[in-house]
Amino acid sequence: MSEANCTEQILDVGVGSRHGSGSVCRLCPPAGPNLPSLTEQALKRWPWLRALGSGLVALFCSHAVIADSMPRQLQAVSSPLAPVVASLGNATAEARLDFARLLVEALVEAYENELDPSIFQRRRNAPDRQKLARWHQAVQPLLSELRLAQANLYVASSVSVHLDRHQQVLLLIDGAPLWAAWPRIDAQIRAERDLAREFCQLHPCEQRPLDSLVASVWSPEGVRGQWVLSQRHPPTWETSAGLRCEFRDMSERADHEALCRAVVRDLEMLADALEMAMRGGERIQWTRLALESDPGLHLHQVIVNEQGDYLRLAVPALDRARVDWREAGRWLRARVHGEPAAMATVVRATNRGR
Repeated sequence: MSEANCTEQILDVGVGSRHGSGSVCRLCPPAGPNLPSLTEQALKRWPWLRALGSGLVALFCSHAVIADSMPRQLQAVSSPLAPVVASLGNATAEARLDFARLLVEALVEAYENELDPSIFQRRRNAPDRQKLARWHQAVQPLLSELRLAQANLYVASSVSVHLDRHQQVLLLIDGAPLWAAWPRIDAQIRAERDLAREFCQLHPCEQRPLDSLVASVWSPEGVRGQWVLSQRHPPTWETSAGLRCEFRDMSERADHEALCRAVVRDLEMLADALEMAMRGGERIQWTRLALESDPGLHLHQVIVNEQGDYLRLAVPALDRARVDWREAGRWLRARVHGEPAAMATVVRATNRGR
C-alpha cells in the first residue's frame, strides 16, 4: 500500500502550538511482500473498510490531541542534581544504584511529610481543609509508586539515570521509568542540594554541585529602590530593575517598601523560571500570564499559555499585592529576552492589598 493510500487524519491544532501548525496521524499497514495487493483487494470488495479506518484514526487522533493539550507543570528551576547526573554517564553500576537509592528515599520522605496529620490540623477553615484532603488523596498513589520503586531497586538488574529535555531527573529501573517529581518546589532545591552533597561524599563527582545553582539567591533585601513623590501621582517606590509600586499614602512606609521589595523578588524569580522554560522549548504567551493561588499548600500556579501550562512557585507577594499582570507581563517579556523596557507599574494604589 503506497503512502498516498494510507488512511490519514490531519488535525489543525493551531499555529505555534506544541504540534506546530498541525498534527498528522496515519494508519498504514506494515510493509510485506503480499500485503499491498491483499489490502487493495479487500478495499475493493468491502469499501466500507476505508470509512471505518478513517473513523478509527480520527477517534485515535482526537484522543491523542486532547491528552496532549492537558495543562502541564513546567520545570521551573535548574536542578542542583543536573551536574551530578551528567557525571553518571561513565559511572559504575554501584554509583548509579546509590544515586537512585538516595533519590527515591528522599522522594519517599518528601511525600510522607505531605501526609503529616499536623499539617491538616493547622488548617482552620473548611476550604483549606478540603483542598488539603484532595491533595492527600493525590499523594497516596504517588507514594505507593515510590515505595514500589524503592523495593524494586534492591532486586533490579539494571539502573540508569538520565535528564530529560526539561532537566528533570529520570530513573530507569529495569526499564521502568520514574521521574523525580517533588511535591513542593520550595523544598525541591534544598532536598536536591543535600542529596547531591551526600552522593558526592560516597562517590567522586566530576563536577561538584555549587551553591550558586540554588534558587535561594533571590532575596528581597538585595532589591535596590527609592521613594518618588509627586503631586500628580500617588507615593511610588521605584526600583533599579525597572519596576515600581504605587500606594495610597505613606502611613505604612516601611511595610509598603517591604511589600514592593518582595514583589520584585518574586518577579525576578518568575523571570528566571520563564527563561528556563523557554530554553526547554516551552511556549510562553505573555498576555496570558495569570496567577492561581492555593492557600492550603502555600504554592502558586503561574499560567503561561492558553493550554493552561503552568509554573508552580512560591510567590506570595504577587498574590498579596494584586499585581497588574499586563504591566508585569510586559516587563517579564523584556527581562527574559534581554531587552530594555519602560518602567512598569506592577502594583497600583487602587489594587493594593487584600
